[in-house]
Amino acid sequence: MGVPSIRHAREELGITAQEFSQLLGVTPSAVSYWETGARHPKLRMQHRIAGILGVTWHELFGQREDAA
Repeated sequence: MGVPSIRHAREELGITAQEFSQLLGVTPSAVSYWETGARHPKLRMQHRIAGILGVTWHELFGQREDAA
């Protein structure tokens, strides 16, 4: 399996963007920005996102092989 994106991991769990934003205590717009790569969540939020999605921080936010 490749490196999951926030959107892919969220959809695999059957969580809508609206539900995900409520779980994180952020606006749906923030989730959209993260999922499109327009903005990046702060480190603390990155760890919360990974925990909710049931993946490691490194799987979502670690350096990609193609970025090395």
